[in-house]
Amino acid sequence: MDMGFAARPRVAGLRLPLASWPRHPVAHCHLWYSIRLARFNFDKTILENPMDAISTPKPILELVLGTFGMIVIIIVHGAGIRIINQRFSASWIHMDEFTAHWRINALLAFTIGSLAALHFAETLLWAIPLSAAGLIPSMRDSYYYVLENYTTLGEGSISLPDRWRLIGPVIAMSGLFTFGWTGSVLVSIMTEFGKVDRIRAKQKSDSGSDEGSTL
Repeated sequence: MDMGFAARPRVAGLRLPLASWPRHPVAHCHLWYSIRLARFNFDKTILENPMDAISTPKPILELVLGTFGMIVIIIVHGAGIRIINQRFSASWIHMDEFTAHWRINALLAFTIGSLAALHFAETLLWAIPLSAAGLIPSMRDSYYYVLENYTTLGEGSISLPDRWRLIGPVIAMSGLFTFGWTGSVLVSIMTEFGKVDRIRAKQKSDSGSDEGSTL
């Protein structure tokens, strides 16, 4: 029986030409085994790391996905800033020139800690998808990569695959937006602290003048 006219084999979905199909039965079996092994390895790669099986995306796709993530981060930051600002305002209305210094400093420390926690949560929202998609398998490495881009540290010890590397600059852009927003909130808070300090300084100056006139 002539084995050369058997059905043409497929490798990863591709049909081989008849000219490449051997006529000897032993070579026929050997090639068939090689084809099946190649197909198995191909399917295994897809199952273990689906992102590796995706063809190289266009830069537009990278930027669209990155921009979507950045918008989500900015929305989360806005909601968090609003909550923190509301709690600060609710506590600040009870502060006056007679309030103990430690209470005012404790409020400032709590506010700064809340802002820092908000930034850590936002970087976690970036790191989870990168790790889940297999772009950076280790969650710790993924979080470190996001932090160094989010803060524009730029050490570059960990990087994304080349076909997804445009995500990094978009993460940095989201950090610039959110840190700028946080900075404006801190300026507003410190302005309120400055008003209290000026009132206290004036009262201290007035009390010193009254004591001098009495003497």
